[in-house]
Amino acid sequence: MSEQKISKQERRRHLRLNCDKPPFEVSFKCNGGNISAFVENISASGAKLRISQAGDHIPFLIQGEFNYTFYTSLGPAECRARTVWVQRKGIEYFWGIEFIKMDNKDNNPLNVIIRDLSKQAM
Repeated sequence: MSEQKISKQERRRHLRLNCDKPPFEVSFKCNGGNISAFVENISASGAKLRISQAGDHIPFLIQGEFNYTFYTSLGPAECRARTVWVQRKGIEYFWGIEFIKMDNKDNNPLNVIIRDLSKQAM
């Protein structure tokens, strides 16, 4: 896989919020096993994830829909998401997911984090 071309036009509908301080993990099942990754950024519609040395798992990410569990400081949150792009940089892989199904309750940890980070970005 080659590195993704940089888009000259922003296509996102929602503000991206960086999650590197502190980073939190996400896991999902792929090819019969659990895979862990880190959340790079998140928005109301999706997230950018990172994994090192993914190897054989990447072909399953390219066109997949998966059930993800986000492990946040507020507790775990589950959702269903679709892979929309994949990029490789050295031994690391990055991919963007679009949320398909997520609990919309106010106390859902992902909703709380997105809401709180949105306030900080203003």
